[in-house]
Amino acid sequence: MSVKSAMFIKEIRDYDVEAKEAEIVVSDGQFEVMTYAWPFENTQSGKFRLNAFMTDQVMRATRKISFVEKSENGYFAYRLQGKIINVEKRIVSVGKIEIILEDCIPKDIRQNEYVEFTVTRVDFSG
Repeated sequence: MSVKSAMFIKEIRDYDVEAKEAEIVVSDGQFEVMTYAWPFENTQSGKFRLNAFMTDQVMRATRKISFVEKSENGYFAYRLQGKIINVEKRIVSVGKIEIILEDCIPKDIRQNEYVEFTVTRVDFSG
């Protein structure tokens, strides 16, 4: 069961109506992540999900904290750390920003543990 999410769209940048793509900043009031949205139409229902594209280096964290660190490996790339809130569905909560990992979580890591990982891009789907 997932914790109550408080993530929200903070800003929509570079919205190309014809291409239906946008850069969307998602926040929980403490952390922010720049995401890529395609296809995107600016008819926000308030419900959306975030998917980690090209997740790598998923490992148990040494500290029980969340963090967001921009990576130099790409425009949308990050190093993230958060709490696993659903192992089977691969959902990690970075603060209150819920992200679905593309890759499996290592079998020795359990729900409610903290993991760190890198991601090439976080995709927004609404």
